Amino acid sequence: HITPGSGGTVTVKQRGSATGEFHNIPYPPATPGVFSVYDVVKLDGGVEALQFTAAVSDGIVELAQ
Repeated sequence: HITPGSGGTVTVKQRGSATGEFHNIPYPPATPGVFSVYDVVKLDGGVEALQFTAAVSDGIVELAQ
């Protein structure tokens, strides 16, 4: 679950290996990796690490495996 703070956004990036670079996730389609409203995302495939950045105000990210 990704919940941006009021008037803000949360950017979500992933990398597939410890030596790889971070890239925005492909969701939502209109603005890949950038969330301005509450959303639920399911990532398929291997992910070594996730990176979250909130802009304007704090956001909330909940993870489940």
